Amino acid sequence: MRVGIKAVDASCKTAFSGKTFAQLTTGQQEELLKNAESGKLVLEDISSKLFFTNLLNEVRNGYFADPSHGGNKNMGAWKMIGYPGMRADYMDWVTVRDKPYPPPPVDLAGRRG
Repeated sequence: MRVGIKAVDASCKTAFSGKTFAQLTTGQQEELLKNAESGKLVLEDISSKLFFTNLLNEVRNGYFADPSHGGNKNMGAWKMIGYPGMRADYMDWVTVRDKPYPPPPVDLAGRRG
């Protein structure tokens, strides 16, 4: 990840007058990420497609991570995607596809979102 982030920032500085990825507009960031996903973005030391795949996987992991690990503040991602968290039993809802899970999520410490 560090190699990829460093390579993306270096590419941005070259292509966008010294700006890093974080300094780009949302549209520029989205275009750059699309190019990385397709492999069109050329980076030093790493394939942009490989970097994008790893980045996307880490984002997905973060969505399901317990807030005690430092991300997913206040179970925000869980609330957004309707993940119940660490509930003891929600088996009766596993097959329900057309309704959101009604109770708020619960983290490992037992806090409710």
